[in-house]
Amino acid sequence: MLAEALCVISALLTVLAIVLLALVHLDASYEPADSVLRSLPDVITTLSFVVVGLIVTLKRPGNLVGWALSLAGIGFLFGGVLGLYAELALLAKPEAGLPGGAAAAALSGGSWTPLMAGVFLLLLVFPSGRFPSSRWRLVARVVLVGFATVWVLISTGPGHLDPPFDAYDNPLAVTSSKGYLVAAFPIIGFCLVCVALAAINLLLRFRRSQGQERQQFKWFAGSAGLLLFGLPFAAAFNYSGIGGAAMGIALFALPISVGIAVLRYRLYEIDRIINRTLVYGAVTALLAGLYFGIVIGLQAAFGGLTRGNDLAIAGSTLAVAALFRPVRRRIQAFVDRRFYRRRYDAQQTLDAFSARLRDEVDLDQLGADLGSVVHHTMQPTHVSLWLRRR
Repeated sequence: MLAEALCVISALLTVLAIVLLALVHLDASYEPADSVLRSLPDVITTLSFVVVGLIVTLKRPGNLVGWALSLAGIGFLFGGVLGLYAELALLAKPEAGLPGGAAAAALSGGSWTPLMAGVFLLLLVFPSGRFPSSRWRLVARVVLVGFATVWVLISTGPGHLDPPFDAYDNPLAVTSSKGYLVAAFPIIGFCLVCVALAAINLLLRFRRSQGQERQQFKWFAGSAGLLLFGLPFAAAFNYSGIGGAAMGIALFALPISVGIAVLRYRLYEIDRIINRTLVYGAVTALLAGLYFGIVIGLQAAFGGLTRGNDLAIAGSTLAVAALFRPVRRRIQAFVDRRFYRRRYDAQQTLDAFSARLRDEVDLDQLGADLGSVVHHTMQPTHVSLWLRRR
């Protein structure tokens, strides 16, 4: 019943967010602080948390992973709706006299707290959907109450609102004392320490995991690694353009990978995805560096003759294109040897057996070789070979 109610609430919030976003950005007399292209990745990321969280919650209501994703997504979506309404009421259409604009701005200032609470809960209960121990259950309750308290303190703090609403005072302030918000800092510090400890606990459980649970952890680790790679890349482009798109993709991949891991849908394809990501990422970086190295080298060697010369650029492009396949082959072999040693050894064993198979005529020896190959590649508990006699 609660999961269905969350579906209705999230649908209403999504429609409201789209309407407010359109009203703010389609007003010709007002220029928003963020363009549609900058706001769109945030909307997509938030909706990915909401949609995946609701799907997992509906299919596995007893699994806390779905509730953690829903908490993060719906809480952040609610804060976004409040911020858009405040921007419409206070900045875009102040002459309309829409009520509660300053109060909505005050409430939106702490909307990051449910997102952090959801991430903390996700780190703690992934992938089983249960707390690691009763002690962690108690810590989780304290942290969730702590984040809720921080949101209340931020929303009721005295003084001006956060930009771009800093021209307005907080109408929800309960006191004029400037030391009011000091109480929030130790609570925030405690909660962030608990988030870090939950992440460490996740890494320890990852190291101890086996079988299917390890595959679930690989999906989460893959998306987390993509996020860590996307952060400096996005920062280099000031979180706009290509950098913003890369950050949006990385954030979008996080709830998707969690949903795949929990629902166990095509679970074992993560090894292939990680392998291809390592190979093609390394090939792209190496060839891009080689291309710019060739262009800069030609300019340094021949000076103005090659500067802006289409023939030199075309020659560099053809040289890099010709190197793509051999470079990819060598990097693929290196990645297989370094990170997928068992599969590499199995492939080597199969290649050696194929070479012997062309010259082997003794069925007994062939059966023994086949049993050895199966034992080394598949590692079964028992191997038997049956040959039909004429």
